[in-house]
Order: sequence, then structure tokens, then C-alpha cells
Amino acid sequence: EVFYNVGERLGVEGDLDSAIKCWEEAARLEKDDLQRAETLIRIAVCRGALKEYEEAREAMRMVLAGQTPAFKERHLVALEYIASTYWQEGRRQQAIEAFEKALELATQEGKTGRQEAIRRAIAQLKAIEEGSK
Repeated sequence: EVFYNVGERLGVEGDLDSAIKCWEEAARLEKDDLQRAETLIRIAVCRGALKEYEEAREAMRMVLAGQTPAFKERHLVALEYIASTYWQEGRRQQAIEAFEKALELATQEGKTGRQEAIRRAIAQLKAIEEGSK
């Protein structure tokens, strides 16, 4: 909990690199799956803010690898975030593929609101792809 709280303070202060280091240690030591999943998501978001997209995706892949209920509840968030990092890098085809996986999961989970948002993102990416050809 100490690492998590120090990371939180450092993140608020804008020292994302140090916050990430604290959260990585917190995630390593954390026994509670929910808290560990949330900590990995924080790491990913900070890595994305630093434009460290591959590291951000790796943190989200760790969330996807978790098979306990706490992790499974965050799989959709992880897939959408991975897709958005590809989009931010201009890797539209990979973003489309990741969004399509997210759409499958949202459909399986019956999350109609997320399905519509993901469909819009896919359509927007495909339109950009068509326009660039």
C-alpha cells in the first residue's frame, strides 16, 4: 500500500516515471487481484501519457493474461486501450484488429453501449484507411 500511495502522490505531482516505478513495485507485491489489475491499468495509462506505447500495451497484456474475475472484468478496458495506443501511433490496421477483438468481447458480455462506441471507432479508422489509399 505504501508503494501505491507514494505512486499516487508522484503521479499527481507529474513525476510519471517515478510513479510508474512505485506502481510496478506495488503490482509485484499486491495480493488482491482487483487492486493489482487497477495498478497495472494505472501503469499503462501513465506509459501511454509518456508515449511509451509498447510498454503501455505490455501492462494491458498483463491485465488480459489475468484469468481471475477481477482481471476478467477489466479485459474490455485493456483491449480498448491497446487499440487506442495503436491508433495514436498511426498503426490503424492493428488498431482495427484490436477494436474488433474488443467488439467480440463487448458482444459476449452484452455491453451494448460499448459495442456501439467500438463500432464507431472501427468505422472511423476504416474511413481514414480508405481516405489514405
